[in-house]
Parts: sequence; C-alpha cells; structure tokens
Amino acid sequence: MLRNDFDNVFYGLSVNLLRVNCATHPPLWTEEKTTSDYVLWSIIDGCVSIQIGGRTLQAEAGDTILFYPGEQYTAGSIQSCKFLYIYFTLKTGHALDLLHKHNCSGIVSGTAVKAYRDAFCSMVLEDTGPTENLSLRLYSCFLSYITEILYCRGTQYAKPFHPLPPTIEPNDLWDAITYIHEHCTQCLQAKHVAQHLHLSEKHFITKFKAKMGISPKQYITKCKMEKAMELIKTSSAPMNRIARAVGYSDQYSFSKAFKNFYGDAPSFYRTHAEQQLD
Repeated sequence: MLRNDFDNVFYGLSVNLLRVNCATHPPLWTEEKTTSDYVLWSIIDGCVSIQIGGRTLQAEAGDTILFYPGEQYTAGSIQSCKFLYIYFTLKTGHALDLLHKHNCSGIVSGTAVKAYRDAFCSMVLEDTGPTENLSLRLYSCFLSYITEILYCRGTQYAKPFHPLPPTIEPNDLWDAITYIHEHCTQCLQAKHVAQHLHLSEKHFITKFKAKMGISPKQYITKCKMEKAMELIKTSSAPMNRIARAVGYSDQYSFSKAFKNFYGDAPSFYRTHAEQQLD
C-alpha cells in the first residue's frame, strides 16, 4: 500500500493512550469480549488463536493484533502466552473515525513492524512507573508503531478480520456524527438520528455500523462517556450533576455505564485527577 493513501487520515490525527498493560495467561486460557475502543495486542510469547467474523486466525510471538471498536471475538491459547495490550482512541477531524474504511483490523506479521514494535514494548516493559503517567516519548513511539501497522494494509504481512464493508454516503455520515455530538447528552437513540437523516432506522444502523465499526448506540454511549470523563478531570462538579449533564437520570445508572465503558468507576478518575493537581 502506498503511504500517501493515508495522508488525509493522518492530517489532524488525535491519539489517546487509555491503558497499557502486560498480561500473562496460563495454558488453556480463553476470553470472549466486545471491544469499546481500539485495542492492540503485541504478542511477546506463545501463540494466540482469534475467532472473529466466522474465521479463525493465529498470531505468534512478534505479531500484532489490532481490534477496532465493536469487534466481537473469542481468543485463547493452548500453551501459556504473554502480550502487551493497549487500549487507545484514534480520531481525525470532528471525532470522525476514518480508519474503518481502510479495513486495517486484523493480524500484522512481526516481520513488518519489528523495529517499531520492539521499541515500544521495550519502553513499556522497562518503565516501572504507573502507566497513567505516559510520556510524550512513549506517545511518539506508539504513533510510529501504529502508523507502520496501518501501512501494512493490503500487503502480504496483514491478515484482515473482515472484508471491506459497504458504504454510507459521506454527507450522511458526517451529518450523523455531528448530530450525535450535538445531542448525545440528551435521551438520544438511533431512531432519532435516522429520522434526522430521513432514513429507516434499520438501514441507518446497518450502514453506520459497517462504516464506523460500532453501532449508533455504542457511539452515542462513547460520546457521553468522553464528555463525562472531561468533566470529571476538569471540574469539581459532583457525580450526580455530571450524570445529569451527560443525559443520565441518576448517578447509579451513570456510574454503571461509565464502569462498563472504562473499566473503573468515575471516582477512580476523579481521585487520580485530584492527585495530579496536588
């Protein structure tokens, strides 16, 4: 794939590393999940089997696995395995995720990205500090790593999870994204966005998910959670007020949704934000 194919994608690129951890799994390990963000697995030891989209693929030590948001997969290994897993967001422009049209999710051979992978993994494994305090150097290293992965699309080094998805008209997609961002703090549902676009709800949901990799409902939740996270980190507003500000009727339902999305309760991020200010 020619590098200039991604020129428009990388213009205005925004990368946010949410979590970086090293996991070691015992023999006969399995898990079944649906991703809410981008997830990158960098296999250090062992062999991992991925069942996704009706296919079974194998990733060996050195390989990298890229999951898009909304991917439903089953993973496992016969022997023990070890890998870094990285949760991150990757956006361009008005939060529109253009990478889905490039069909890059899948397994990339370690041969193709070895230098960038090794640099990033070494930096993470040698850092004894908390992963929340990620340095600019680590961000830069990660961006180089993910860039090389994306450039492997369409080469012999990449094994994509899915065929190229059907399309939704670009103007409709931009309009839907804009509408969701402007109204996500309300009781917004996919049918409301479909009505705004003068499309049937079923058609809109199918095309939106094919293009974006997640359903309109998941994208609406994602927008709510990102707005909530910003309020938690930048304001002293109580959680019940933040819950109402992002469209939840009570603090309990908000906290439950937040924990399901980020993996930790809102109070965890509020405490961490306060500690950074001290």
